[in-house]
Amino acid sequence: MRSYFWVLILLLLFSSSLMGQVFTSPLLQNDYKQLTTNHQLNRFLDSLQTSSAIITIDTAGFSARNRPIPLLKISEDSMKSQKPKVFFFAQQHGDEPSGKEGMLLLAEDFAFGNLDYILSEIDILMIPQANPDGGDAHQRYTAEGVDMNRDHLLMESPEVKVIEDVFDKYRPEVTVDIHEYGSYGKSWKEFGYRRDFDIQVGTLTNPNVSDSIIKYQKKEMLPFLEQEITQQGYSFFEYTLGHFPSGERLRHSTTDINDGRQSLGITNTLSFIVEGKNGKDSTHRIRERAFSQYHTGKAFLNFVFRNTDTIGELVHQQRQSLKEHPPGDSTIIRMDHFDGEEPLDFPLKSLKTGEDTVFVVEDYHYKIKPLLKVEEPHGYLVPKGDTALVNIVRNNHFKRDTVLKRSSRTIMGYETIEVEIVENEGLKNKNPMTIKQLMNHVKYEKYYYIPVQQIRRNKIIQAFELKAMWGIGNYDKFNQLIKKGKLFPVLRVE
Repeated sequence: MRSYFWVLILLLLFSSSLMGQVFTSPLLQNDYKQLTTNHQLNRFLDSLQTSSAIITIDTAGFSARNRPIPLLKISEDSMKSQKPKVFFFAQQHGDEPSGKEGMLLLAEDFAFGNLDYILSEIDILMIPQANPDGGDAHQRYTAEGVDMNRDHLLMESPEVKVIEDVFDKYRPEVTVDIHEYGSYGKSWKEFGYRRDFDIQVGTLTNPNVSDSIIKYQKKEMLPFLEQEITQQGYSFFEYTLGHFPSGERLRHSTTDINDGRQSLGITNTLSFIVEGKNGKDSTHRIRERAFSQYHTGKAFLNFVFRNTDTIGELVHQQRQSLKEHPPGDSTIIRMDHFDGEEPLDFPLKSLKTGEDTVFVVEDYHYKIKPLLKVEEPHGYLVPKGDTALVNIVRNNHFKRDTVLKRSSRTIMGYETIEVEIVENEGLKNKNPMTIKQLMNHVKYEKYYYIPVQQIRRNKIIQAFELKAMWGIGNYDKFNQLIKKGKLFPVLRVE
């Protein structure tokens, strides 16, 4: 009997050792001295899928250099139910690795069965590494030189198309775009203080998003996230932009529809950006950085788990309003950040004492006000022969019809008579002066009709309105569309 006892012990030890090899993430195996490569990531995810009944791995697409971009689906029933879904995607910027490492730790936790309770109420989608080429090269951009987080309108990179395709297929109620921000720059060192927040979380800022969605993010979700994250020993702040040492105004990020947060959030999704604190180099403090992202991911899941009914109903109602509300209301196409009445308490770490010093910022631009509104049309006519414009429609999953009844609507076009360059959000953009023209002889068969009554209503309008600050005309690729004496090729259906 004694011999059988020792055989059993050896088998248990061997099984335990094997399980450790199967489930230990590459970052831990590398003792936090090396980042997880794309090859290691894929091997690790394959082992999770083999060992866990709740994890399925799909290849969502490929990078410019043909590296696979895996999509994790974590679900009790293979995503077949109507449970609310949370979609995490990390490392759009290849030199911001902690989100990838944190997501692998979170996936490992699910494989161990430590978070099974969450799956009773929600399903999870996860792209741990959206930019594998940039990740392995430790560079911000893709192999083709594209900044992914500035490409969610034109979608010139295959990597961004993967993110948008996953969103379109599963329509998650909550999306989380995971990044890192710089904290060790020369100017901060000369200033004598630096930002020292382990985690910053940014909410939606584009004012065309439903007020109910924005208020729920601000009033309900942010306080919960702050409490959960700080309880784990990490510092937290609402994502705030502006180079304080040089006197730049402080505000809450962009309203542009071309990034991962606003592009998905403009469909009335509870969409967030997470900014962890970067290191002095790629592996500096990587253990703390990875686990801060891991705990932030858990905090999001815990909130959604506790509020599934509210979130499901809120997002469903606000998306239905985009699809069903008749045209005629106004959409904001020019906007900016303005000073509000409340100052900002801005804690910065003293490089001399190591303690936090709270700066009171009176000129705090947290309010977003409209500068120009436009009456919503019934839709737009996009010329079928313009490949670049048609790609905008296809890549953004704008629903289109091939036929519009000739007598049903008035067709209007815009001619540019002058181009003024203005500055909004600190960026220069075109604000053309135009003449509106009635188009009496439109050959309808040469156009796609894009109705606005769909989930991407707000993105369609902001993309195709000639005077929109975030519209296609402000991209170099479409410079030729906004010139004096030229008719804008996208027509309004009124």
